[in-house]
Amino acid sequence: MAKPMRKIATLSQLFPPPQQGTYEYFEGALSHPFDPNSTHLSAVNAWWMAELSLLAYSERHDMEQILYEHFPASRLAFFWLESNKTNTQGFGIETDDYIVIAFPLCVRIPFTAVET
Repeated sequence: MAKPMRKIATLSQLFPPPQQGTYEYFEGALSHPFDPNSTHLSAVNAWWMAELSLLAYSERHDMEQILYEHFPASRLAFFWLESNKTNTQGFGIETDDYIVIAFPLCVRIPFTAVET
């Protein structure tokens, strides 16, 4: 059974990162494992990449905690990527089998109310 859509109470809930306690990263991951050996388009791997990109909006300590709790790898190493010049952040994950580099899906532009 599909989960009902969550209700959006404020505009700030539309922008990542999700407010703490409102989103479960990698929910259902055990049923849909990442396949590092896939050579074709994979909906499951695309979902993993989308989750990682969403997680890239988080602060470094939050990202590391979430990955340690949910990412299925026996050996996991992280590296944080950040540029103040371009206002870009991301992270990398290294396992025994693969490396993943994740960046946010888009640049967050501060919302400013305009008086009319």
